[in-house]
Amino acid sequence: MKVVLINPTDITFGKNARVRAQKDPPIGLAYIASALERAQHEVQIIDSVGSELSWNDTCETLSKSDPNIVGITLTREFYKVHSNSQENQRNSIREFLLS
Repeated sequence: MKVVLINPTDITFGKNARVRAQKDPPIGLAYIASALERAQHEVQIIDSVGSELSWNDTCETLSKSDPNIVGITLTREFYKVHSNSQENQRNSIREFLLS
């Protein structure tokens, strides 16, 4: 199974909701990637913050990867904003892992 794990950059939802990215290395994603690789899964980490990718660039990189599962590291603020967002309803990604 092909898995992509994402450390997202700043994201804006609607007019007034913005979530700031954490500048720390995505160590939690590295732990998850290690466990997935030991279970024989193909894993890619997209560190949007470390690579200075915009959200659009991150989505483009994700599209090219064509994963079966996508995991996104989230802060509590990101989760609150995203779960209340109308854009969330339009997402077509099949499954999410939250770290």
